[in-house]
Amino acid sequence: MRGAARTIGGIDGRIPELDRGPVRRTAAASANAGAGAAQPGSPWHHACPPAGDAGRVAERLGDLPGLRIRGPCDRQAEQQELQQRSETALAKLAVRQAQYHQASDPAVRFVSLLRAALATGRAHVADRQGKVPESAEIWGWRRKRTGRGWVPLGTKIGWVAGSDLFLEPAISYQAAQELAGAERLPVGEQTLRHRLRERGLLASVDVGRKMVLVRRTLEGSPRQVLHLKASELVE
Repeated sequence: MRGAARTIGGIDGRIPELDRGPVRRTAAASANAGAGAAQPGSPWHHACPPAGDAGRVAERLGDLPGLRIRGPCDRQAEQQELQQRSETALAKLAVRQAQYHQASDPAVRFVSLLRAALATGRAHVADRQGKVPESAEIWGWRRKRTGRGWVPLGTKIGWVAGSDLFLEPAISYQAAQELAGAERLPVGEQTLRHRLRERGLLASVDVGRKMVLVRRTLEGSPRQVLHLKASELVE
């Protein structure tokens, strides 16, 4: 009712802003309005009131238990907070997915299994002549009880020459599968070779023959092997 006194929570008072009919926009509000904002006089138009105006409105209404004035500013803040939380959650999910895919990648897992095979004495690597390599203990060799000489452990999966590692493809694949047990590599030997190349784990390939395997003379015989950096298996 226009002109009539309002009674709120037992307080009899008049709030001029509520008695003057439709809310009019000030010149400052009009200047700050965006191109897509509602037109003045529209029932959907709202402006975020300054802190001083909000304080005066609260004083007029009095201390009403459970009453909270909510406006478009509150909704905007909630939407921004929800958007920030969503972006943070998506970023964390992306990191977890990347870690999962890396751990489940057959090429990465193949290298990890060979590391474990060397560390547990299930496989070893020899030098180019098939003899004890430098740093034999990290390549799957054990010192003899007499303290003189070394004994190879497990299956020979390849050869090391300086920073280069040459893996016998079929034997190294079989060694990894045996160590994997029930959680075997989900790809075959041929596919695994190409996955190693795609992951950048191969030090070189035979470009001329367009083959992943390279030819090297090892233990006096020509062989076709996978060429990796030795640092891929040991540190």
